[in-house]
Amino acid sequence: MVNVYGLQSPSEKKKLWEDLTRIRYEKPGKWIVFGDFNVVRYPSERCHSKFCPSCASAFNKFIQDADLKEFNMGGEKFTFMSRREAKLSKLDRFLVCSGYLNSFPLSVVTAHPRELSNHSPITLQSAVADFGPIPFKLFNSWLLKEGFDQLVIDTWSRFKGFGTPDAYLAAKLKFLKNSIRKWRKEVSKKESEELDDSILLVKDLEK
Repeated sequence: MVNVYGLQSPSEKKKLWEDLTRIRYEKPGKWIVFGDFNVVRYPSERCHSKFCPSCASAFNKFIQDADLKEFNMGGEKFTFMSRREAKLSKLDRFLVCSGYLNSFPLSVVTAHPRELSNHSPITLQSAVADFGPIPFKLFNSWLLKEGFDQLVIDTWSRFKGFGTPDAYLAAKLKFLKNSIRKWRKEVSKKESEELDDSILLVKDLEK
């Protein structure tokens, strides 16, 4: 796995592509090359910014010479935004060798929404896995929310059950878990509405 940060200078980029191609064939195996390549492949991968044919040609030649393939990227069309000039580019990507592609043909690449950075996070999912039901989770941040302490106290004192001590405790914890889950659902709905409003505001500001 190679994490790439592309250089600015076209000559330095070209040398980087040559070095990566050489290393690629010196070390056989399944290769994943990813990161911010700081170059695009086609004019359609830029918006409001200048397309450099020579840089794109050198980059495409590197991909061909190193026998690398690129997945179609889902999600966001562009992965980088210059907030000052509102320039959009697809600079981040995953490139894999044929061996990887043959082993994981169902792989999916996704560019996620850009929120806190000028780059969109990108992920490569090589397989779809089902790990069964999601386990119950309790985050420390919930303990700081108003009303959570009282919810636990009221629920714990309200429970009525019977049986052996271990069965009684298990049932009491399950009762508390269901109460927390219901509380979390209500709080999560409110937080989601606030987050959606904030995201819409940010998008309006970017436009």
